[in-house]
Amino acid sequence: MDNIKRQNTTSQELEKFLSDFLYSRFKTNLDTFQNYFPDIASLFKNYQIKKPIEFFSTENGIPNAKIGPNKTLVYQAEDPIDYCRKQITEYLSTNVLKQSYYKDVFDPFGQIHYKYNNKIAQIMSHEQREIIKLKDLSSIPICVMVGVGLGYQLSELYERINVLNLILVEPDLDLFYLSLHTFDWTNLLNFIVENNYGLNIILGKDSKNFELDFKRYFVGHGKFLSGTEMTIVHIKNQENLEIAKKIRDNYKFIHSCLGFFDDHLFATSHTIYSLCNRKKFVKKGILENKYKEYPVFIIGSGPSLDNDIPFLKKYQDKAIIIACGTAIDVLYHVGIKPDFYANTERIPQIEQALGIIRDKSFFNDIILLCGDVCHPYTTDYFKHTAIFAKPDEPTFPYLFDYFDELRCIQEIQFTNPLVGNMGVSGAIHLGFKNLYLFGIDNGKKIGTESIHSQYTTLYKNRGKSEDDPAYHTDKIIDGNFGGKCLTGYYFEVSNKYIGEALVNNQIINTDGVTCYNCSDGAKIDNTIPIHSDNLVNIFEKKPNIDKTDFLNYVDNVRTSSFNINKTQIEKIFNKNKFICLCEEIKSILHKTHSSRIDCILSMQDISERIFNATFNKQERYISQCLEGSIQSFFITICRVLYAFSDENKCIEEYNKVADIICDFLTEAPTLFAHMPDYIMGEHKKYYPDGKLGKDMPHCEAPDLPCELNFITKAYDDPVKSFKKQYS
Repeated sequence: MDNIKRQNTTSQELEKFLSDFLYSRFKTNLDTFQNYFPDIASLFKNYQIKKPIEFFSTENGIPNAKIGPNKTLVYQAEDPIDYCRKQITEYLSTNVLKQSYYKDVFDPFGQIHYKYNNKIAQIMSHEQREIIKLKDLSSIPICVMVGVGLGYQLSELYERINVLNLILVEPDLDLFYLSLHTFDWTNLLNFIVENNYGLNIILGKDSKNFELDFKRYFVGHGKFLSGTEMTIVHIKNQENLEIAKKIRDNYKFIHSCLGFFDDHLFATSHTIYSLCNRKKFVKKGILENKYKEYPVFIIGSGPSLDNDIPFLKKYQDKAIIIACGTAIDVLYHVGIKPDFYANTERIPQIEQALGIIRDKSFFNDIILLCGDVCHPYTTDYFKHTAIFAKPDEPTFPYLFDYFDELRCIQEIQFTNPLVGNMGVSGAIHLGFKNLYLFGIDNGKKIGTESIHSQYTTLYKNRGKSEDDPAYHTDKIIDGNFGGKCLTGYYFEVSNKYIGEALVNNQIINTDGVTCYNCSDGAKIDNTIPIHSDNLVNIFEKKPNIDKTDFLNYVDNVRTSSFNINKTQIEKIFNKNKFICLCEEIKSILHKTHSSRIDCILSMQDISERIFNATFNKQERYISQCLEGSIQSFFITICRVLYAFSDENKCIEEYNKVADIICDFLTEAPTLFAHMPDYIMGEHKKYYPDGKLGKDMPHCEAPDLPCELNFITKAYDDPVKSFKKQYS
């Protein structure tokens, strides 16, 4: 207390009371934090405040404080507790829970995840959801609060509603220190622990640095919780408002790209195929200096690409060129030769997209740049491959435990959701430092009709529709060169991950990456907008690159194949362990639940069980295979729990969905039994009756979908053989 000044008052008794109260409360709170959050107790045991602070109170005896040289009041009120009470009451009276859910979607491939997801979605669609104010609820799954103030609002919140998980973000350590003197943390923490509720306190992190700790809570306790949003800004200063905005803008990304059960089985089977068929994988290591400095053109097939084709033609020999997805179609038809083909998809239809190129020799010296999930039909299309291990998929973290020789393979992140992400992240993880984006529009400028270049024959001449959910544009954002751009969910996620990839690469590129965005599409964080016209003088002076030398370097130095066979790999898939985990989850779901709280805590128990299994060598793979589907189902089930004011009706609906999830967990082992031979498309051989699996008690088996064809129109392509064009 020596480092805190107390304002003189006219009442010595009041000052004495306040001093004794503050000291006693701080000591008691510190002891409690020592039990539950020892790191926080250690941080504040001998904490030295950074700003001048004065505690005071009016005759009501409730502590308030003045902070900083301007003596700013924490609460501009005579009674701080009454102020906090009114804030919480008003928030609960005027707001409803914001909740995500998954709709009934068409499954073009035949995947049991969608079999059950769609059944759950159908239950949702049959009921009319009520609009319920927070004040009329007895519990909520999660609340995010920015700004602790002196803490009084916390008791006001918990007195009115049970908050099963609270994430408290306070960037100002001084303020949290004050709350240890004023608020009864001991009572709150004991209540939270006794009821098995959750609390995550993020301290001292500004708007740029809190996000990792924020996301970590959902990873450990259930990403499904991020399907429900409730954010309260208690102290509305600039820093807190920036943090709250970042939370609201990025909340949905916590459960984006979750993956799902079939997807993981396909991915693993594709990886095993590549390993056993001696495809080449990228090795860890530093790119040699002479290659590191090469400029890299990362080319997507967005509509603005057409503006830059003359530049790309002229200088194609002076840069390493990465064609992302259908950009290879464009480049072939305009006479530009790529060095890499970037692919992020695991679907077999990529072979169709590549097959439209008439001159098969075109691929002879192109390197496939992809993650390990890439389909065998795609990897077989190329003589040269540079395959990365994806740590966000369950396969390689599991294989590393059993095959030490694979640990030399370079891992890669930020490769989803679109091929442009693979292009950017692939270039970074190979070790390049000078990147240029063309046609990575991630949307389209307002006034532009098409979402693709006019030279993409797949879309313009061969009948593939642009009416794909990935290409929907329903949001307006800033353009790279000013103006506005239409974008959509997948484009938005792609933008975010490109921006993150460019700043999260210190291990690969210790001296950083510079990325110039020449695309006339969406603005992307951490890129430098520049028109290709302004690069002419720079590239005029650059020498041509010896592409043959570079190909040999990638083939013989940066990549390697491995001597592993399928028999070795089959031994590590523990089918019995998988069955046991499924049965364990079913037993939790089948418990008798009498409240929303019971239901949510059960889903958290399952989520924590799956998370903890990732640290067990025997269970890591099987738990990660299940996680994406389970979390997706739980996001919808959480919405079911708050669909009606009648809690009993909500629990009835919960039980219906839980029965469907249990059917999924009963059927999932029949798919897992085929591992590691569950290649996408070829997996239909296991369903000879034309049905997707079995009829289950609460979910009938749908018909398998017809084969998906990208090409629906005949086209006599005039470009029968490839020839480079420089103008």
